[in-house]
Amino acid sequence: MKVNIAQITHEGRSFDVFDASPYEFTMATRGKWEMIVANEKKVFSSNEIMKVSVKEIAIPAETCVVPCLYNRHPVGAVISLMDSKGPKLIEENRVIDAVLVAAYQDGQVEIDDLLGVIHIFPVAFTRSAEKPTKIR
Repeated sequence: MKVNIAQITHEGRSFDVFDASPYEFTMATRGKWEMIVANEKKVFSSNEIMKVSVKEIAIPAETCVVPCLYNRHPVGAVISLMDSKGPKLIEENRVIDAVLVAAYQDGQVEIDDLLGVIHIFPVAFTRSAEKPTKIR
């Protein structure tokens, strides 16, 4: 199946085209918790969504990241994890260095505030998985 992996750059929207297919995997029962910690101060209004820089979290190749929905900041919730270098395949090492926060009340995020927690689980592919192929 052809998919466009889009991102916004300084020049505008860009995308790479991949041939990819769904596949099954097994998730390990042993994982790791990582804290999402703000690396900048941001002032939010209720119902506002903003990108917040966070302290880098290394995500190893062939791991699945699952948010812990229980732990959140009093101003809002992390709704997306971001790598400033753009999207990457699960087969590659990744870095979380920013998040999107959706505010549900007015307030601010301070440097070193805990924004949330993620679970990182190693995965093993259980069926013949084809690595996505870049078309253009």
